[in-house]
Amino acid sequence: MIVQSKDGKLSDLIRDFKKFTTKNILEKFKTNLKAEEIGCWSVSS
Repeated sequence: MIVQSKDGKLSDLIRDFKKFTTKNILEKFKTNLKAEEIGCWSVSS
């Protein structure tokens, strides 16, 4: 990935990108775990 910051604060840009990406990845994990839990319950019932 090649990036450039308009205001010259590349570290701020990278920090925000990491925060955004981490938040989205964690949300996907939570969603998948909930779906797996529901699937396990429906199979065992």
